[in-house]
Amino acid sequence: MSTHIAKASTKLRKEESLAKVICVFISTSRFQEDSYYNYRIMTLPQSSDYTPDLISHAKSGLKQIFKTGYSYKKAGVTLLELSSKNCVQLDLFSPPLSTNAKHSEAMQVLDKIKGKLGKNAICFAAEGIDKSWKGKQQLTSSRFTTRWDELLTIKI
Repeated sequence: MSTHIAKASTKLRKEESLAKVICVFISTSRFQEDSYYNYRIMTLPQSSDYTPDLISHAKSGLKQIFKTGYSYKKAGVTLLELSSKNCVQLDLFSPPLSTNAKHSEAMQVLDKIKGKLGKNAICFAAEGIDKSWKGKQQLTSSRFTTRWDELLTIKI
């Protein structure tokens, strides 16, 4: 879940957007006899693109819906109520803007490191090191209709 949140928050920052609502979901295979699907929607106190805050809220939602004893097949996250970073509605109890500026600077540094050294160069501890659960991309079909380097070559 943390890996999904980290990717989504990087995209948020790239698009100069903030999210106000997080939806997390988990499911087992629908073909199992005792299949299970659940989701939780959490509204953040303030719109954010700060990865640690988003991870914290997503994990608390996941704790509410996770049940032991199931073999889960899917887990995911959706960020909702997106708004531009340039027009943020604060409330009376929002943290001072200096705190938000520090968070923004930290995320800019993180994004620069990932941009320079690769997206897997640095990550949050919550994301884990072993990502054996990721999809096996060697099994994907060719993309010769959208990629020049995978264009089908016919030999006569």
